[in-house]
Amino acid sequence: MKKILFAAFAAAVLAGCYKVDIFWTNHPETARIILTTDWSKRSPQAVLPDLYGIRLLSPELFWTVSETRFEIPNLFEPGTYTLQVCNPADHIQVYNTVAALIPDVPEISAVSRRTRGPETEENYYFYDTPGDFFWGSITQTIEADRDYEVTVPMRQITRPVQVDLALVGLTLGDCSFYQVNIAGTNDAWDCEANKPVGQYMTTVITIEDLKDNRLTGETKVLAVTEDQPIIMTVDAFVETEDTFYWETSQPIDITAEFKDFDTADRTVPLVIKKSVIFPPK
Repeated sequence: MKKILFAAFAAAVLAGCYKVDIFWTNHPETARIILTTDWSKRSPQAVLPDLYGIRLLSPELFWTVSETRFEIPNLFEPGTYTLQVCNPADHIQVYNTVAALIPDVPEISAVSRRTRGPETEENYYFYDTPGDFFWGSITQTIEADRDYEVTVPMRQITRPVQVDLALVGLTLGDCSFYQVNIAGTNDAWDCEANKPVGQYMTTVITIEDLKDNRLTGETKVLAVTEDQPIIMTVDAFVETEDTFYWETSQPIDITAEFKDFDTADRTVPLVIKKSVIFPPK
């Protein structure tokens, strides 16, 4: 009799059981992504940007963010997604994965902005100093009912280039303005392919710090043109009561200094120390 009652009780209990689904999040059919950007690898002078942009590929979405840790407001269906991250920077425009230099175009002064001969599509002069530009991307495969903490290391794309030049054959007091011309740089960089994709140009460094018969200055460079020599000259603007004219130094081949520029650590400034010789008067 006891066995019969126990069997009846077990059958009743089993009849009352049902399947319970266990979920780990409050979005069981989708996933959430919390993205952290790591800006730690940058030049000592480079400042953490106030704002940066996050771009989601397919579907195309974009967010402008200020905090380094950002919970993306959209939930994701299971699948594989690519996120690209970069910051706005002076004189740089981003086209998909390509960062390209954009010159300022104010009224050009005969002294402060001078080209040596006509500019062409093959060679032009870039006078502006780009801002610090960073890029990062990540591709993540996600499953439903998960929260993903994703860190994107930000890579510095613009590399500081500094010059420290001793004048030979000319003294600082002879001139009112100097500019350094570095021919052979490149105006665009593919951040995903890690290679130059722009055109040959001349980067101009305006010199403002003059002392001890030396010229010192700095700019930022995206890339150099492959298989092209890098040539530096210095222009000096001479003014007297009666006339004014330009003096140009002898060209200096600095290709060796720029060797491996495109593959080197971009957080380390490239410092060019040279003696610049002006022809005798």
